Amino acid sequence: MSKLAGRKYKRLQPPEGLGILAQRVWKMIVDSLPPEHFADCDSPVLSLFCRHFVQHERAMQELEASPTLTIIAGNGALSPHPMVGTIAKFAGTLGQLGNKLRIVPQSRLATKEKASNPEFAGEKETDDDEIGKLFAV
Repeated sequence: MSKLAGRKYKRLQPPEGLGILAQRVWKMIVDSLPPEHFADCDSPVLSLFCRHFVQHERAMQELEASPTLTIIAGNGALSPHPMVGTIAKFAGTLGQLGNKLRIVPQSRLATKEKASNPEFAGEKETDDDEIGKLFAV
């Protein structure tokens, strides 16, 4: 438990129903940041991030098991392996969610710079509102 300005913080716990692999990702992320980094309202977005991360890893394993990055389509033409597009979509979503959760280095750096700039004194640390976090896709 951590204390900041008289408040006590405990680490956010994974929600019921989150798969075992996604729970491992959750713990890795939550344990690597200060306890006050996440609020209860971050749980749905963090859950989505963890699930997407697991699916991304599964898609990568499937692609790596393939002998080539191309397949022969039904019409005989070469096409990219279907997992290439899937992986790209997961990676894009993970990047967006990582920024919203401030778990990627670039988003944490931007937050620190904004917090140290007197022009932004008194503003929230991020531009995201709580409703946006709940419904982020």
